[in-house]
Amino acid sequence: MDSGAAYCQSSKEGNGSSSPTNDATESIQEDSDTGFRRNCIGSGLRTSHIPMTTMVQYCECALGEYKTSNSTRYASKVCSQKLQYNTLAVVDQETQHLYENLIGTSSTGTVTVEKAQPESGVSPLSIIGGTFAIVLVIASFVGGLLGWLLVMKKRVLRCSVCSATVRAS
Repeated sequence: MDSGAAYCQSSKEGNGSSSPTNDATESIQEDSDTGFRRNCIGSGLRTSHIPMTTMVQYCECALGEYKTSNSTRYASKVCSQKLQYNTLAVVDQETQHLYENLIGTSSTGTVTVEKAQPESGVSPLSIIGGTFAIVLVIASFVGGLLGWLLVMKKRVLRCSVCSATVRAS
């Protein structure tokens, strides 16, 4: 059993004396551990094709390393190395069931909850962005035409006798 599971076991057993402060601290710690486990297993199942039991071992490793170092980057690095060299500690059935309950899987490791799928509809942000792009293109075109009219050479005819000017076009 690794340190994360051992910590959970020891925090449940206690030392026989309980005070409101210790109970509140243990409750906060258990909530924090549960949140860490839920995020770890959820992101692992979404981003990798690792079996459920290996993900549970990885998450328990990460939880234990995080508790000792307070660094998720360090915990991820250590546990990734352990995963690479296949030296992750085996977790007990109780811990395995804890993870299954967190994400709603069966003991066979198949996920029964649906993963988040991208929406098939058009988002309002893309409509706003598309409209802005079209308006920008039209404004650029109109500005270009106006600029061209201002700088184009205009021909005029001037009478050498009376100095009258007439447009040539």
